Formats: sequence, C-alpha cells, structure tokens
Amino acid sequence: MYNEAMKEDFLYLYNEVFDEEGNIKNCGRKKCQELIEKCQEIDPGVFYGELNRGFMNIDAIRRLRKTIP
Repeated sequence: MYNEAMKEDFLYLYNEVFDEEGNIKNCGRKKCQELIEKCQEIDPGVFYGELNRGFMNIDAIRRLRKTIP
C-alpha cells in the first residue's frame, strides 16, 4: 500500500510524463524511469516497464492512475 507522500510523488511524475488526455509528453527517459520506479514501489506485483531502458507499460501505469484518487 502507499502513503500520502508516495501518492503525491506518483501524481507529480504521472503529470510530468502524461498530458491531461493521457498522451505521453516529450519528457525524456529519466522521467519515465522515475515513474516506473514509483509505480513499482506502490504496486510491486505488476510489470510497469523496463526500468533500464525507460520503456513503460503504458496500460499498467494508466490502470494504476485510475486507482489513486
């Protein structure tokens, strides 16, 4: 489970990587890697992407976003 700080970090990173319509911004690999790490920290049982490459599992990240108010 996640705490308030983890939630805030996730939402910040999510908004850095995705726009209001859910499209990926031109944010760079580092932000994608940070978002993947945060997702794994919140919900370690799901594959959120390849951390080394910054390749995101977009569907899984979007599903996680829907669960966080």
